[in-house]
Amino acid sequence: MNKLKVFIQFFLIPFCSALILAQFTRFGVGANPDSVQYIFAAKNLLEGNGLLVYSINGEIVPMTHWPPLYPIILALFGYFGVNLSTSANYLNMLLWFTTIVIFSFVINQVFSNNYLYSILATIFLGTSINLLRLYSFAWSEPIYITFMLLCIYYLYRYLSNISLFSLILSAGFASLSFLTRYAGISLIITAVFSIFLLTQKNAIYKIKSSFLFSIIAIGGNLLFFVRNYLVGNNITNRDVTLKIFNLYDLKQLIYSFSSWFIPLRLPDLIRNAISFIIILFIITAVR
Repeated sequence: MNKLKVFIQFFLIPFCSALILAQFTRFGVGANPDSVQYIFAAKNLLEGNGLLVYSINGEIVPMTHWPPLYPIILALFGYFGVNLSTSANYLNMLLWFTTIVIFSFVINQVFSNNYLYSILATIFLGTSINLLRLYSFAWSEPIYITFMLLCIYYLYRYLSNISLFSLILSAGFASLSFLTRYAGISLIITAVFSIFLLTQKNAIYKIKSSFLFSIIAIGGNLLFFVRNYLVGNNITNRDVTLKIFNLYDLKQLIYSFSSWFIPLRLPDLIRNAISFIIILFIITAVR
């Protein structure tokens, strides 16, 4: 790939997309009740009170319902005198640029350096209205997505080259994902299964690699869980339930997948047809 192509894919498209995001947030970063809690927790951390949030009854209590990393990062910006809401806005623009760059690296690997497919995929991501809207709010999703992509990228590197350094980096970013959103546990489980199923090594090696990955990925959150129990007498302040996947869930999966690419106002028949074409395109490109 020549320098012009690298410039276009890894700088020009992410930069232009970041400018689009800046237009989305020209009046300030978006907020909802979760955003208020994140910013309030960051404010309390800056004041030396620890991670505190409002309970459902309006009381100020230790934060256990959400992982700690996002308000901690906001507090780091605030430590240097930046307004916390403004910090969330700047952070999202930086994360959006970074996300597109990382995605470009990953997609180049998937499409075996096919520039046409890679550039189209990068443009597709950079102009996604749903993602631009997501990154325009003071939510933990943007930083979670960034860490998730880095985890996937280095896991791919590990599976391709069996590099211990790549395995450790992948596990580290999985840990940061888990410390950002509890949903990150699904990323850790997926990575461990990938190591078992896709590594061309013996069973002992797979077990050792999976154990190392799990210890690094989960260690940080285990410490946070201990802290939660000590200060709040609970681990995550959430209910854990088992849900069986059914036909309705499959329809919702297809609907959610297609909503990232296809306008919601189109009839279901057209949406499904376009989704099928996109899937065929991806399969053909990967081959």
